[in-house]
Amino acid sequence: MWTRSFFISFLSKSEDLAVTENRLLEIPAAFYNVLRIYYGDAHAKDFESLLQTHLKLLIKLTEYLSDGNLALAAATEKDLYFNADQMAHYLSQTTPQEFLWRTILSTHLEQVKEELMNRIYMDYYGEVN
Repeated sequence: MWTRSFFISFLSKSEDLAVTENRLLEIPAAFYNVLRIYYGDAHAKDFESLLQTHLKLLIKLTEYLSDGNLALAAATEKDLYFNADQMAHYLSQTTPQEFLWRTILSTHLEQVKEELMNRIYMDYYGEVN
Protein backbone atom coordinates (compact mmCIF):
# COMPACT_ATOMS: atom_id res chain seq x y z
CA MET A 1 0.00 0.00 0.00
CA TRP A 2 2.71 2.51 0.94
CA THR A 3 4.80 1.65 -2.10
CA ARG A 4 1.89 2.42 -4.40
CA SER A 5 1.11 5.59 -2.47
CA PHE A 6 4.74 6.64 -2.87
CA PHE A 7 4.65 6.00 -6.63
CA ILE A 8 1.50 8.11 -7.01
CA SER A 9 2.82 10.94 -4.83
CA PHE A 10 6.23 10.98 -6.49
CA LEU A 11 5.03 10.82 -10.08
CA SER A 12 2.27 13.38 -9.57
CA LYS A 13 4.62 15.63 -7.58
CA SER A 14 2.03 15.66 -4.83
CA GLU A 15 2.41 17.79 -1.73
CA ASP A 16 2.17 14.66 0.39
CA LEU A 17 5.37 13.17 -1.07
CA ALA A 18 7.55 13.75 2.01
CA VAL A 19 4.91 12.33 4.35
CA THR A 20 4.30 9.32 2.10
CA GLU A 21 8.01 8.61 1.64
CA ASN A 22 8.63 8.88 5.38
CA ARG A 23 5.76 6.48 6.07
CA LEU A 24 7.16 4.01 3.53
CA LEU A 25 10.54 4.18 5.27
CA GLU A 26 8.93 3.36 8.64
CA ILE A 27 8.09 -0.16 7.47
CA PRO A 28 11.50 -1.70 8.32
CA ALA A 29 11.20 -0.54 11.94
CA ALA A 30 7.80 -2.21 12.18
CA PHE A 31 9.34 -5.47 10.95
CA TYR A 32 12.16 -5.06 13.46
CA ASN A 33 9.69 -4.67 16.33
CA VAL A 34 7.99 -7.95 15.46
CA LEU A 35 11.06 -9.98 14.47
CA ARG A 36 13.03 -9.07 17.61
CA ILE A 37 10.38 -10.79 19.73
CA TYR A 38 10.94 -14.10 17.93
CA TYR A 39 14.55 -13.93 16.73
CA GLY A 40 16.33 -11.40 18.95
CA ASP A 41 17.61 -7.88 18.40
CA ALA A 42 20.65 -8.67 16.25
CA HIS A 43 18.75 -10.87 13.80
CA ALA A 44 15.88 -8.39 13.57
CA LYS A 45 18.29 -5.48 13.07
CA ASP A 46 19.90 -7.28 10.13
CA PHE A 47 16.57 -7.68 8.39
CA GLU A 48 15.58 -4.10 9.19
CA SER A 49 18.77 -2.93 7.47
CA LEU A 50 18.14 -5.10 4.39
CA LEU A 51 14.57 -3.87 4.08
CA GLN A 52 15.64 -0.25 4.57
CA THR A 53 18.16 -0.67 1.74
CA HIS A 54 15.47 -2.30 -0.40
CA LEU A 55 13.10 0.62 0.01
CA LYS A 56 15.79 3.23 -0.60
CA LEU A 57 16.80 1.44 -3.80
CA LEU A 58 13.16 1.34 -4.87
CA ILE A 59 12.91 5.11 -4.31
CA LYS A 60 16.04 5.62 -6.43
CA LEU A 61 14.64 3.35 -9.15
CA THR A 62 11.47 5.44 -9.20
CA GLU A 63 13.52 8.62 -9.58
CA TYR A 64 15.70 7.22 -12.36
CA LEU A 65 12.84 5.72 -14.36
CA SER A 66 10.80 8.89 -13.97
CA ASP A 67 13.74 10.96 -15.25
CA GLY A 68 14.34 8.53 -18.13
CA ASN A 69 17.81 7.67 -16.84
CA LEU A 70 17.78 4.06 -18.02
CA ALA A 71 21.44 3.35 -17.26
CA LEU A 72 21.11 4.28 -13.58
CA ALA A 73 17.71 2.56 -13.46
CA ALA A 74 19.23 -0.68 -14.78
CA ALA A 75 22.09 -0.54 -12.27
CA THR A 76 19.67 0.17 -9.42
CA GLU A 77 17.38 -2.66 -10.52
CA LYS A 78 20.39 -5.00 -10.45
CA ASP A 79 21.14 -3.79 -6.91
CA LEU A 80 17.51 -4.40 -5.95
CA TYR A 81 17.68 -8.01 -7.10
CA PHE A 82 20.98 -8.50 -5.26
CA ASN A 83 19.34 -7.07 -2.14
CA ALA A 84 16.36 -9.40 -2.63
CA ASP A 85 18.77 -12.35 -2.76
CA GLN A 86 20.33 -11.14 0.49
CA MET A 87 16.87 -10.92 2.05
CA ALA A 88 16.03 -14.42 0.81
CA HIS A 89 19.23 -15.76 2.37
CA TYR A 90 18.41 -14.02 5.63
CA LEU A 91 14.86 -15.37 5.66
CA SER A 92 16.10 -18.88 4.89
CA GLN A 93 17.95 -18.80 8.22
CA THR A 94 14.59 -18.77 9.97
CA THR A 95 12.84 -21.12 7.53
CA PRO A 96 15.01 -23.31 5.30
CA GLN A 97 13.39 -22.33 2.00
CA GLU A 98 15.89 -19.98 0.34
CA PHE A 99 14.78 -20.87 -3.19
CA LEU A 100 11.16 -20.18 -2.23
CA TRP A 101 12.11 -16.81 -0.69
CA ARG A 102 14.13 -15.89 -3.81
CA THR A 103 11.13 -16.71 -5.98
CA ILE A 104 8.74 -14.74 -3.79
CA LEU A 105 11.00 -11.69 -3.64
CA SER A 106 11.82 -11.77 -7.37
CA THR A 107 8.13 -12.00 -8.21
CA HIS A 108 7.46 -9.12 -5.84
CA LEU A 109 10.09 -6.96 -7.57
CA GLU A 110 8.67 -7.79 -11.00
CA GLN A 111 5.18 -6.81 -9.86
CA VAL A 112 6.36 -3.59 -8.20
CA LYS A 113 8.30 -2.54 -11.30
CA GLU A 114 5.30 -3.33 -13.51
CA GLU A 115 3.09 -1.21 -11.26
CA LEU A 116 5.62 1.63 -11.38
CA MET A 117 5.92 1.47 -15.17
CA ASN A 118 2.14 1.42 -15.57
CA ARG A 119 1.95 4.54 -13.40
CA ILE A 120 4.76 6.28 -15.31
CA TYR A 121 3.04 5.57 -18.65
CA MET A 122 -0.37 6.41 -17.18
CA ASP A 123 -1.72 2.94 -17.90
CA TYR A 124 -4.17 3.08 -15.02
CA TYR A 125 -6.07 0.01 -16.20
CA GLY A 126 -2.85 -2.01 -16.27
CA GLU A 127 -1.88 -0.62 -12.89
CA VAL A 128 -4.92 -2.05 -11.11
CA ASN A 129 -5.09 -5.38 -12.97
